[in-house]
Amino acid sequence: MAMQDSALADPLLDPNVTPSSHEESSQGTPDEAVVSAESPCRNPASPSAEGGDDPQVDPSTGRDPWKNHNVRLSLVMCACFGVADSIWGSVVLSGFLYALGGAMGQASRDNTLVGTAEAVEGLTQLLTAVPIGMVADKFGKAKVVRAGGVLMFATIGITVWALMIVKEDAEESTEAAKQSYYILVAALGLWGIVNGISYGPSQALFSDSIPKGRRSELLTYLYSCYLLSSTIGPIVGIVLLLTVSKNQDDWSLKEIFPVFLVGVCLEIPAAGLMFFFDDKHAVPENEDDEAVPRTPLTATVGFPSDTVADVREEAEVEVPRNLSKKIVPYVLFLSSLIVSLGSGASVKYFPLFFKELGLGSAAVQGIFLVVPISISGLSFVSQSISKHLGRVETTVLFNMAGVSLLFFMTWLSNRVEQGDSKRIGIIVVV
Repeated sequence: MAMQDSALADPLLDPNVTPSSHEESSQGTPDEAVVSAESPCRNPASPSAEGGDDPQVDPSTGRDPWKNHNVRLSLVMCACFGVADSIWGSVVLSGFLYALGGAMGQASRDNTLVGTAEAVEGLTQLLTAVPIGMVADKFGKAKVVRAGGVLMFATIGITVWALMIVKEDAEESTEAAKQSYYILVAALGLWGIVNGISYGPSQALFSDSIPKGRRSELLTYLYSCYLLSSTIGPIVGIVLLLTVSKNQDDWSLKEIFPVFLVGVCLEIPAAGLMFFFDDKHAVPENEDDEAVPRTPLTATVGFPSDTVADVREEAEVEVPRNLSKKIVPYVLFLSSLIVSLGSGASVKYFPLFFKELGLGSAAVQGIFLVVPISISGLSFVSQSISKHLGRVETTVLFNMAGVSLLFFMTWLSNRVEQGDSKRIGIIVVV
C-alpha cells in the first residue's frame, strides 16, 4: 500500500532499504547494489541474501527470465498493486482521514489525525523490514510471501470493516467516527507489515529468479508496469466520483466511501497471487555467477541508463581512496532515509493541499493521473542528461529542481485569493 506515493516521491529512496541489505547485495555485482535501492513497487525491498531453505531449483527457468514463473507473477502482481493503490492509497486515503477528523469534531484545517495514521503505517513497515528479511533468509522467501498473502487478506477485511462503520452513521455519530478511525489506524499498521513482507521477500525472489546481467532490464520493466497501472486507478476514481458519488458533498465521507471500498477490494487479486511464488524457480548459483554482459542499468534517478561495466568503473574512480566501498550502501541508505522523511512530510499532504486551494476530489485525482505519465516522460530526459552530466550529478540536479518547485508552490499558494484560477493553474502545472 505504501507505493501510493511512488508516483510523486522518488521511487528509489525508501527507508526500508536497509544498510545491511545493500551490504549483502554488494557481494554480487554492482548492478545488484544499485538496483536494490530502486524496486518500483510500493516500497523497495532489499535484494536477496544467501541463506534460508535450499529448495529444489528448476534449472529450466533460469536462462530466459521471461519464461520464469516468479518473474511473470511479479509483473502481474505489480500491476494489480498499482491499480489498487492508485485508487485509494493517496488522494482517497488522505481525504477520508481528514473527513473522519471533521466527523470526530477535529478543528478545521487540522491535519494531525492524517499525519498520525500515515505515521503508523510507515513506522510499522520500517520496524518490521529487517526482521522480515531475516525470517525470509532462514525459512525461505516464498514461504514468507505466502504468509504475507494471509495477512493481506486479513488486513483487507479489517479495512473494509472500518469503512462499513462509516457507511452506517459515522457522519452523524462522533463515537462511530472515532471507532472507524481507530480501526483504520490499526489496519494501516498491518498494511505496513504487509508491505514489508510482500515487497521485501517477493522483490528478492524476483531478483533471484533473473540471471545476473538481466536484472536491471527486468526491474525497468517492473517499474514501467507499475507506472502504467498507476494511471488506471485515478481514472477509475474519477469515474466513480462523477457517477456513484456525484450527488454527495465534495470531500465528504459519503463521497469518498465508494472509491475507497473499490480500491481496497481490488487488492484481493494481488493478495491471491502472493500464494503462488516458489523458491524452486530461483536461478541456480552456478548460472547466477556467470559473467555479466553490458546490459542497461536502472540509473540512480530511477530510469535506465548506461551499463554495468560503467558502474564498475565509476565505483572504482568515484569512491575516495581513504573510504571503503562498504560505506556506499550506508550513504545510499542515509540519503534514502532523508528524502523519505521529507516526502512523508510533504507528498502525503498533497491531496489536502490541493483541497485547500479549492479543487474537488475528482480534479485532484486528475492531477495524480498525470503524475506517472510525467515521470515516464521525464525518465527519457534524465537518461539523456545523465549521459553528458553523469548519473550522480543528474540525481542532484533533479532533486534540487524538485525541492525548488516545492518551495515555489508553497510561496505561490500563500498568495492565492478566492477565485484566483490563474495562480491555482500554475500550482497544478508545477
